Amino acid sequence: MNYSNETLHFQVPLTAQAYNFARQLSSKQQDSGKSRQIYFNTLAVYAANFYCQYLEVETDLEHSDSWNSLSHLLLDVADLEITGVGKLECRPVLPEAKTVNIPPEVWTERIGYVVVEINEISKTARLLGFVKEVTAEELPLSDLQSLTDLIYNLQPVAEVVSPKPSVIEQAVVHLGQWLQNLFTSDWQSPDLVLSPAYRSAIRPKVQESNSQEVSVSRAKVIDLGIQLASHKIALVIQLTTQTSGSVDIRLRVYPTGDGIYLPQGLQLIVLSSDGNVLSENQARVADNWMQLELEEGRTGDEFQVKLALEDVSIIENFIL
Repeated sequence: MNYSNETLHFQVPLTAQAYNFARQLSSKQQDSGKSRQIYFNTLAVYAANFYCQYLEVETDLEHSDSWNSLSHLLLDVADLEITGVGKLECRPVLPEAKTVNIPPEVWTERIGYVVVEINEISKTARLLGFVKEVTAEELPLSDLQSLTDLIYNLQPVAEVVSPKPSVIEQAVVHLGQWLQNLFTSDWQSPDLVLSPAYRSAIRPKVQESNSQEVSVSRAKVIDLGIQLASHKIALVIQLTTQTSGSVDIRLRVYPTGDGIYLPQGLQLIVLSSDGNVLSENQARVADNWMQLELEEGRTGDEFQVKLALEDVSIIENFIL
């Protein structure tokens, strides 16, 4: 080969212990509406606490207002005390919700807000995302940032200043299946991912009627967390078969949503299966997109595509 560019969610099982905590705190309220509020708040806090334990982040439930019956009488609180950091507000929503309610009494003295979907049918809670600050009672769930942002905010300041490099490696994608119109759900049609301004750039050229060439494109949204300041990018891969039996592969990276430019310094790197750099590109100031090309690929060829910004990298693995 010759070389020439759910939203991480976390699910928590709601155990009998979780429901016992929720019923114990909510049963002390005679008002049914208040009791229901406390019930779901408690489950949200339980789920966030479980997540912190998974990350080995120290918490202090006993000193959280949400675990204090007296606080519930006066306030709508769902806080979790993160030892040495501050209070994390854990707001519950039900499945199919589009917004989350965040009452004014919790708009201050919080390190951030995590939204937790409570599903009583499956007895699970799902951490959907995070925001650092709020200024309105209704927050659209579409405004949530990645849980990666939350992880950084759970660490003491001294650790945030010099975070350890983070590398996220994805499962192998079998590109040969794309030529048979078989795709996994995370690789979508570019028309569903890119803004109209970029769609025409990646549409395959019209082949002559007698041509045996096949061209197919797929795009995946990539989230590098706080390094992208909450803006996501799209990796687009276009395969074009050649009459010789080889496959040309074009890699492009575009901004998504309302983004106009790629973040300066974003790297697009092609690696061999043993980790050697084969080709690379880097976004400059005001770059709208960048590209690399892999020519004359053959069935069985393996390679990696690495997207890196500052201390965070995502590696996509491919086999043709």
